[in-house]
Amino acid sequence: MTIDETKFNEFVELKTLEVAQMNNGQANPKAILGRCFPVFPKIKQDIPKYSKIINEIVEKINQLNDEEQKSKALKLDPNFGQKKEKKKIPKPDGLPTLHNTENGVIVRIEPAPSGHLHLGHLFSVVANYETKKKFGGKFIVRLADTNPDNIHIENYNKVIEDIKWICNGEIDEIVYQSDRIQLYHKYLRELIELEKAYVCECQGEDFKNFTDSSKPCPHAQIPYETQLEMYDKFMTGGYEPGEAVVRYRADITHKNPAMRSFGLARINKNNHARVGHAHTIWPTMHLVVALDDPLMGMTHVIRGKDHEVNMERQKLIHKDLGLKSPEYFHTGRMKFTDIILSKSKLTEKIESGEFEGWEDPRVPSLLSHKKRGYKAEAFRKFILSLGISKRDSKITKNEYYKGLDYFNKQILEKTSDRYFSIIEPKEIEIENITEMDFKEFTIQKHPEDPAQGLRHIKTIKNYLIENKDFQKLEIGQTIRLMHFANFKITNKDENKITLKYISKEYDKNLKLKANIHFVSKEENEKVTIISNDNKKIQTISEPIEKYQIGDSIQYERYGFLRLDSVDEHTKEKTFYFTHK
Repeated sequence: MTIDETKFNEFVELKTLEVAQMNNGQANPKAILGRCFPVFPKIKQDIPKYSKIINEIVEKINQLNDEEQKSKALKLDPNFGQKKEKKKIPKPDGLPTLHNTENGVIVRIEPAPSGHLHLGHLFSVVANYETKKKFGGKFIVRLADTNPDNIHIENYNKVIEDIKWICNGEIDEIVYQSDRIQLYHKYLRELIELEKAYVCECQGEDFKNFTDSSKPCPHAQIPYETQLEMYDKFMTGGYEPGEAVVRYRADITHKNPAMRSFGLARINKNNHARVGHAHTIWPTMHLVVALDDPLMGMTHVIRGKDHEVNMERQKLIHKDLGLKSPEYFHTGRMKFTDIILSKSKLTEKIESGEFEGWEDPRVPSLLSHKKRGYKAEAFRKFILSLGISKRDSKITKNEYYKGLDYFNKQILEKTSDRYFSIIEPKEIEIENITEMDFKEFTIQKHPEDPAQGLRHIKTIKNYLIENKDFQKLEIGQTIRLMHFANFKITNKDENKITLKYISKEYDKNLKLKANIHFVSKEENEKVTIISNDNKKIQTISEPIEKYQIGDSIQYERYGFLRLDSVDEHTKEKTFYFTHK
């Protein structure tokens, strides 16, 4: 056993001085021994010997006064006593761990213009947008519209508006792949000339049989010159749709059948909603993504891990064409256990009339949530709180909205004015109204912000309360009408409760049975609330001042609502219910 005893002694002296200075000049030998093990593990082979050395050093240092201890410590370590700055460990921000971000990032999302986005699309949008916000750079929306059969012109704006909303309008560039067809054709020919692609005339089932058995199809073995002729025929209308496709010449023996071959281009003569009949040769997703990412300078690609095989395909094309691959991060899937996110199923329910449209609050679209009063910031905060990781996870509808509503409420509570509203009205009457010495009372529109103004409510004889409160009240009980006054119940029949005024200010000594909201019987307005299950609820509301469409308010004891419309003639307001 070899231990540098000089270093050991100096170490023990310094640690003893540190402990002594923290404990009124006294150190415990056992505490010093524990500090020695990590640095000098071999002392465990002869603990009695080294314990004796430690005891002797500790005894000498404990006999020194405070100044002598400090002086000795500074000789051993000139920085003794100086507080060491704790290394700040950054809090997790929910984003993936990425490399090579020093000069910013260029990221993208690639939605198809197939209609409004839904909850399942949010993870990719938020992950890419927040990554760009964190590191700086560019956030690009690249619309995947190279399949004429699935394109409807009205869907372009739907997708763009949804993304703009969730990302505060901060899109740096919008790219339409249907504008880049000639570029794709150029590189498609280059792959043919490099003998990395070929024209295949096989029918689908025949080709599948070849790949499943790891055998090349006959067209993959056609001589180069003939392949060029077939390609020219392919590009100039010599084939009809379905008669030929261009395939990538992959390793037919690859252990993963999906990597043995894949399509790069096909013929489609149908009208494209945006560019009409300008093209008949349309590239597949495999080709356009493989080209667009490096050619547009993407530094990082963040997408679902269902694209991991696609990444390998795209890297093959990058290598063939000498293009630089971006850094990839494939996120885990967030599976909703009880929310339907299939666009085809949702569209079917809308077309059948089961749902009234993508705005229907029962549809999990971004549009319906926006209409209900959810804020984009709440979605982003909630998703980041869940974390963008490689791990798959499951979530129920209740779990999802519990988290989302928490973040949304934090936003709405800061600005939403408070009001009263009654759904099932029952009457109350104040029998000694003449004893009330105030003609009106005021309530802050916002309990924490006087600057948002006051609600003025007249003191009258008759008010309306909720039936559910009415049913619970009994003669002899003392109650309070919220923010108004305290009363005693003197009489109750089937339709009305009679109250006797006691006092104005809240008084805990009164042992109040209830503190309930109310609406004046004389000054009120009719309001319609559209519930989360798309039912129309008629309410009698305290008069509401003018608000802009899209503003949120809160009905006390009920929840938050978003103003959706005001009838041009009757001036009746319609709100969507947001959440409690």
